[in-house]
Amino acid sequence: MKRTGVIFLSCVFWVSCSDEVTQEVEKEQIEFTEEDVIHPLTFSEPNLFNVSFPNWFNPAMVAEKAIDSVYLDVYLLDWKTDSTFKKELDYSFAYNFTREGHVKKVQFIDYYELAQIFKVSFLYPTPPDSLGYSLPRIEKVKSSRVGKKGAQLFRTASDLQRFDRLEFKVGPIGSLNFVNTTSIEKETHIYISNAENQNILFVDKLETNKEDIFYYGLPLQYEKAFGLTDLVNEDVLAEFKFYENTSFPSGDKRSEQGLNLKGTYVYSPKGLWLAKNDSVFTSTGDFVKLLSMEMVRSDIGLLSEVRFSIGATPKGLRLNKIIEVNYVFLKD
Repeated sequence: MKRTGVIFLSCVFWVSCSDEVTQEVEKEQIEFTEEDVIHPLTFSEPNLFNVSFPNWFNPAMVAEKAIDSVYLDVYLLDWKTDSTFKKELDYSFAYNFTREGHVKKVQFIDYYELAQIFKVSFLYPTPPDSLGYSLPRIEKVKSSRVGKKGAQLFRTASDLQRFDRLEFKVGPIGSLNFVNTTSIEKETHIYISNAENQNILFVDKLETNKEDIFYYGLPLQYEKAFGLTDLVNEDVLAEFKFYENTSFPSGDKRSEQGLNLKGTYVYSPKGLWLAKNDSVFTSTGDFVKLLSMEMVRSDIGLLSEVRFSIGATPKGLRLNKIIEVNYVFLKD
């Protein structure tokens, strides 16, 4: 089925750092007809660490391309001069797939100065359900940090906290509840899909804790994520706008570490995800910086690199992180 949306064409559309600055844009229809191995809602750095919804790759494309494994290597760039930088491996993911294209194993390795300091694997006994959910089993947790055994165990638990392992919990009618088993707070992630219940009156009736996070929508597509302050006030963490009748976001707003981010998604005319651009502001609205995330494709159309840049202006953007993507294919 053909899905269409509206694309705003300009060189690169940024959320303006001044309300007085406007850009002339031309509206053109996007036909979301081109299948991709990734999706902008699930393939992002924060979502890479949510291991209970292993939907980072499109199973249909993985099976069609006969992909056996995908390897992500994340590098940080330390610029020494205006033209030279040091490239250092930060962490890596390795994904193994079934012949049907579903993730069956994920291995994560953390590095410090090229030395492995932490390794963990997640095993998936079943493919994701209709919600995209599959609870993994944790195995082979290994920390190479120096210290006594007790301290090493503490660091291993601390290392696992960077992951969200959400376990389904039976809750009130009208919500889907998942408890984060790897966090200190053990917060519950509460999804409210019925539009009639997406209001503070319904949320207020739920038995919740201050650490809990609420979502208006389903795990694979929600319009808003928020916490509660003073029991009744929304502390918005993320909001998404979507192209009509699609699951493809056109823009988002997020709150991270006291800063507000306003983002736009860039697609090809056939709906291939090309880039994401963010403008960052303080809580009082002062402009801070620009962020850019660019998708690079190989000759056969598969994602080969993700390039992250940062700067004060579009022309002043400087590369500061690279995710290299490599594939192993099934043999005939």
